[in-house]
Amino acid sequence: MASMSTPTLTAHAPESRGQPIRIGGLGLPAALALPARAVGLVIAPATGQGAPEIGRQIRLGLHLNRLGLGTLLFDPAPPGDAAASQVLELARLSAQVTHTLRWLKEQIGLRHLPIGLLGLRRGAGAALLAAAREPGRIQALVTQGGRPDLAGAQLARVQAPTLMLLDGSNPDELMRGQQASQTLSGPRRLEVLTPSLGDSRDPEHFDGALRLAGHWFLNHLAARERPGTGHPPTDETPCRQPGS
Repeated sequence: MASMSTPTLTAHAPESRGQPIRIGGLGLPAALALPARAVGLVIAPATGQGAPEIGRQIRLGLHLNRLGLGTLLFDPAPPGDAAASQVLELARLSAQVTHTLRWLKEQIGLRHLPIGLLGLRRGAGAALLAAAREPGRIQALVTQGGRPDLAGAQLARVQAPTLMLLDGSNPDELMRGQQASQTLSGPRRLEVLTPSLGDSRDPEHFDGALRLAGHWFLNHLAARERPGTGHPPTDETPCRQPGS
């Protein structure tokens, strides 16, 4: 499979997610943005549809790009896929990520970068499942909400440092996230978000979760680029994030 020429993020417009690309033999549509001297690459499956999902991806990409992190954002699913079950969505998204990880091995300008996965809502289980299938490829993982429990027994194979962002106003989500985190093999941390930060679908609250995710990725991925910088402390006990 031929390698692509790696684009460099110069001044991509605020309405852009990056350079459109097609990934591997499946031709998966995505957008790649790569800052100069990027310290890592964050892969984020799309879990919504239409303009709202594109808007969230733009905010996500710009935030991480400003931190010196590249982003690879999958295109939103077609409207006809809206009724897909969570199990089918999990399989589809995790297959996308796994295929992309294998494709990245052949990209000369990208394969040296430490890789992070970001799974929001339905993407949470998919990111965990992909990290379990490729334990040596993922250096950092962030999930928000969703159903991490759907990854089942595969959770025990997740070795990457994992940050789970949980909605403090949702008891079911808290229980599922806490139970899933206890199964992970690698370092993990739970952050219980206040209601003002817990809804990734609300543009006014999305930035709070992005800040936490950005710090986690930057600390872990940059440490791979600069040995000896260390990692943030691991904490299995949920701690409530101030609503600021």
